[in-house]
Amino acid sequence: RFEGELPQEIDFSPLGTSAEVEVVKAISGFKTSVERAVKEDEPAVISDYLINLCSTFNRFFTDKANHRIISEDKALTIARVALVDCTRKTLALGLSLLGIKAPERM
Repeated sequence: RFEGELPQEIDFSPLGTSAEVEVVKAISGFKTSVERAVKEDEPAVISDYLINLCSTFNRFFTDKANHRIISEDKALTIARVALVDCTRKTLALGLSLLGIKAPERM
């Protein structure tokens, strides 16, 4: 379990596996997806984006042999906890745009 708060400035440089990079790329596509949904008047663009983000994150998260969130490496732990938190916040925001309340816990 991660105790404490994340620092204001996160060093994401410890992240470097292909799965971690794919999650970062997926998160970074949120703004473009929302803009496209608005331009095309098509909310399904957001739902498709969220499904893709979930799938991408799931590949990272379920590979516990290579992607333990909490580890002996403090910098890596902070970067991975921040990645998980960014994913959580992006999913919650995307769901709220679709009028869906995100669960507090899973």
